[in-house]
Amino acid sequence: MEELTAPEIDFVILADRAEAVNGRLYMMGGGFERLFVANFEVGANFDIALGVLVPWTAANEEHRLVIAIQHEDGRPIEDPIEIGMNVGRPPHAILGQAFRSIIAIHGVFKFPGPGAYCVSATIGSQPSRRAVFYALLANSRATLGPMPPGMPH
Repeated sequence: MEELTAPEIDFVILADRAEAVNGRLYMMGGGFERLFVANFEVGANFDIALGVLVPWTAANEEHRLVIAIQHEDGRPIEDPIEIGMNVGRPPHAILGQAFRSIIAIHGVFKFPGPGAYCVSATIGSQPSRRAVFYALLANSRATLGPMPPGMPH
C-alpha cells in the first residue's frame, strides 16, 4: 500500500439521494451516468457524494475542497462549490493511519441543455476525481453515442 502524503479525493459518486452520517455514506440511485431532466430551465435535483482521504500528517489542518460541474465544452455551469474541511484524529486512532471523510452535497443544478457533463472534485494540488454523465430531456428517445472528444473519463 502506497503511503498517503497529502489529502486526496478517494471517490466521487452521483446519486439521486446521498447522506453522510457518522462516517458512513447512505445512498439511493447512486452511480448513474444518465440524468433525466424534466425542464432544463428549472434544473435537476441530485447529490454529489465524496470520500476524502486525509493522512495522519495532514489531520487537524484546514483543507480546501473544490467541486466543479462543467459542460462537455469545458464551460462551468455555475460557480464551483468550495468547502473548508478539517479532519481530526479520533482518540483511538492508530499512529500513522489515514482518515476517510465522507461528504454529501445536495443541490439543484441548472444545465444549458442536453449533453455530457463532468463533476470534478479537487483538494489542494492533488489530481481531481471525476464523474461524467449525460443530462437528457426526460421524455426524449435520444440515443447515447460515445463520450464527446476531450471529455474527461
